[in-house]
Amino acid sequence: MRHSLLVLLFVASASTVSLAQTPSTGNQAKLSISPVQQELMALMQTEYTAGLRNDVGTIDRIWGDEYISTGPKGQAASKAQMLKYYKTAPVSQAKITPLQLQDLQVHVYAEVAVMTGVATGTSAAGKPVGNSVRFTRVHVKRQGQWVVVASHLSRVESLTQAKNN
Repeated sequence: MRHSLLVLLFVASASTVSLAQTPSTGNQAKLSISPVQQELMALMQTEYTAGLRNDVGTIDRIWGDEYISTGPKGQAASKAQMLKYYKTAPVSQAKITPLQLQDLQVHVYAEVAVMTGVATGTSAAGKPVGNSVRFTRVHVKRQGQWVVVASHLSRVESLTQAKNN
């Protein structure tokens, strides 16, 4: 279940999230964000924070019963397996900081939304922490609320790491 930490570490959100940086300056880019994008990003940040705090009740509400997570090495875990992990995992002592999201795209098909992008955790000083991951999340709207039914993560390697492998 090692990928479980990555799943929640890199799934998250709204006003507190840095959406993109320009490669040359690192300055925040101003992006136009749709209401659905804002809602799904907020849901992602809530999930991220809940994961760091092992808040199983919040995670349970965010994930649909059929939720399936696929980790960076292709391992799959059901909602029940993931919740069991979070009930026993050590609680993170890290200060909750927003995820930095880049290349964010949201495609809405009536009551289904597919969200893709690259997520990187940040330190209290706003510096990147750990590996970035490329993610895909599938959301379904039920009774007026978005729930996550599937997620997939892949580690993003730097060019130097890729050349060495």
